[in-house]
Amino acid sequence: MTSSPPRPRRWSPSADLLGRAAGPTGTAIWVTSLAILAVVALQGGYYGSVLVLGIAYAIVTVGMAVQIGYSHQLAFSQSVFMGMGAYGVAILDTRYGWPVPLALPVVVLGSGLVGAAVGSVVTRAPGLALALATVLFPIPVTTYVTYSDYLGSYTGIGGIAPLWAGDSASDSLIRSGIASALLLGLCVFACGRILRSGIGLELAVSSDERSAGALGIRTSRRKLELFVLGSMLAALGGAVFAGTQTVVSSDIFSQVSELTLLVMLFVGGCRSLVGAVVGAIGIEYLAGSATFVNTHLLIIEGVLLTVVLLFEPGGLAAIVVNAVRRVPGSVPARVDHGPPAPVPRAAPAGPVRPGRAEGIAPAADAPALVCRGVSKRFGGLVAVDEVSLEIPGRGLYGICGPNGAGKSTLLELISGGLRLDAGQVLVEGRDVSRWSAAERAQHGVARTFQTVRLIPHLSALDNVAIACLRSHRTSMIEAVVRSELEEARERAYAALARVGSAHLAAVDPGRLTLEGQRMVEMARAIAAGPRLLLLDEPASGLSGDQRGRLRELLLSLGAEVTVVVVEHDLELLATIAGQLFVLINGRLRFQGDGDGFRRSDLVRSELMGLVEGSYAADPSR
Repeated sequence: MTSSPPRPRRWSPSADLLGRAAGPTGTAIWVTSLAILAVVALQGGYYGSVLVLGIAYAIVTVGMAVQIGYSHQLAFSQSVFMGMGAYGVAILDTRYGWPVPLALPVVVLGSGLVGAAVGSVVTRAPGLALALATVLFPIPVTTYVTYSDYLGSYTGIGGIAPLWAGDSASDSLIRSGIASALLLGLCVFACGRILRSGIGLELAVSSDERSAGALGIRTSRRKLELFVLGSMLAALGGAVFAGTQTVVSSDIFSQVSELTLLVMLFVGGCRSLVGAVVGAIGIEYLAGSATFVNTHLLIIEGVLLTVVLLFEPGGLAAIVVNAVRRVPGSVPARVDHGPPAPVPRAAPAGPVRPGRAEGIAPAADAPALVCRGVSKRFGGLVAVDEVSLEIPGRGLYGICGPNGAGKSTLLELISGGLRLDAGQVLVEGRDVSRWSAAERAQHGVARTFQTVRLIPHLSALDNVAIACLRSHRTSMIEAVVRSELEEARERAYAALARVGSAHLAAVDPGRLTLEGQRMVEMARAIAAGPRLLLLDEPASGLSGDQRGRLRELLLSLGAEVTVVVVEHDLELLATIAGQLFVLINGRLRFQGDGDGFRRSDLVRSELMGLVEGSYAADPSR
C-alpha cells in the first residue's frame, strides 16, 4: 500500500509570504507586473525616477537576501560591485559608444569574474571573519574613483544613454523602468528557483560547516558561488542604475551606500525575496519624497536598522506574516514546502540509496575500515595515540572508553572532521587520509554527532532530504533550470519510515523530543546510502525504553551496512556489537567480542560502569 507523505508545513517568522504561496514563477510575475504598473502610472517625472532607482537597488537586495539572509554569508562588498556595474556601463557607453543593452551583460559577466577572483580569497575566511575581510572594501575604491580623472573625478560620468531610449526624456524613463522591472523579475525568478531547489537546502546548512561537510556538501564551493551571485546581481543593479539615471559618481561605492543597502534588506525582510524588493523601493521612495528624510538619512537608517534588529529581525515580511496569522481563518499557521512524491509507508528492506557514491567501486575483499597508526594532538595533549584497528565489513562494532579517552576524536579522524597528525585511514581499500569530510561523505561515509545537529528552521523531512541531494556535485546555474528537491524528499521520507519516524516528517526539530531528534539525524545518515555508518553516542540522554528501541534499530542496520558506534552505555554495546574496541588515554587497550569484553580484567578495572545489567541478562531486549 502506498500513499503520499504528509506535506511538511511550517511557518518561519521571516518566511516569504508571497514567495511561498506563489512559487518562483508566480512571485516573479507578481513583482514584475506591479513594478511595471507603478512605472507606467507615474508617467515618468521625479517620482518615476525615484521608483526606477528603487528598482535598481531592489535587484541588489534580492541577491543580498540569498547571500546574507538565507545563507548567512555576511559580506560588505555589494556597493563596490554595484559601482563596478554602473561605471562599467558608463565607460563602455560614453567612451566607446557601446549601447547600454549590450554593455550591461558584458559588465555583469566581467563583475562575476572579478567576484570569483576576489571571492576565492575572501570566502576562505569563516563567519564574521568574511565580514571583517570585506568591510573596508568601499574605502580604497571610493578614494581611487574620486581622484581618477578618467572616471570623472568628483563629478562622475554623465551623459549615459538610457537603457531603453524613447521619443522624450519621460518616455525613455518609462521604457527604461519597464526594462528594469523585467530584469528585477528575472532576478527574483532565478533566486527563487535556487532557494526552492536542493541547493536551497544546502545553503540553509552551509553556515554549519561541520554538519555540511559530513553531508557531502563542499562549503568552499557554495560560499564562492554565493559571493559570485551577490557580486553579479549587485553589478546588474549598478548597470540598471547607470542606464536609468544617466549619471554615476563615486558616492555609489561608499560605505554609506553599503549601509543603505543593508537597511533596505533588513527593514524589508532579510529572508524574503519580496521583502527585499519592498524594502529597497520603500526606503528609496521615502528618502526621495521627503526632504527631511533625505537630509537626515544616515540617522534614520541607523535607527531603523537598530529597531528592526532588536524587535523584529525578520523585518516587514515578518510583521506582515505575524499580522496575517492573527486573522482567524486567513491562512494556515504553516506554509507548504511542497508535497514529495508518493513513497511506501512500510519500511524498505534496507537503507535508501540515492547513489551519491556511484562509480566508486570498493577494492576487492578490502576491509570496510582500516586505521593504521592514527594520531592526533592538540598542543601538548595526545588525544589519539597511534591507534590501529581493522573492521572487516557489515556488522556492528563498538568503541568505548572513559571520558577523554579519544573516542569522538577518533570518529572525527575517520569521518574527516579533523586532520590526521600521523597515520592512515582506509575505507574499503581506498586511502582517504587526505580527503575532506565532504569527499569521504560522497565516498559513502555517513555519521551522526554526539550533540544533535539539525537545522532548526527546516522540517524534519527537509533535514533528512539534505543528505539525499545529488546537487552536492552540481552548480547553482543548474538549480535554476532543474530542481531535484522532490526526488530528495521522497528518499528522505523513506529513510524516516525506515527508522519509524515518518509521522515526524512535517515537524520542526525544535518541537521534537530528544529521541525524535536523534531518529531524524539517524534517518539523515542512512538516507545517504552509506557504506560506513559512524554513530557518536546515539543513546545519550535516552530513557531505558528508548534505548531498547534504539537497540533494535541498530541490530537491523548492522545486518545491512558497516556500523561503528561510539557509546558510553556499555551494556548496550556489549549486547549488540560483534567486536568492541576500548580506548584509554588515546590508546587502543582492548579489542574483542562481547564475552571477552565482559571477562577482561582491564576493562573491569578501567571502566567501572560495566555491570551485568539488564541487556546482558536478557539478550532479547
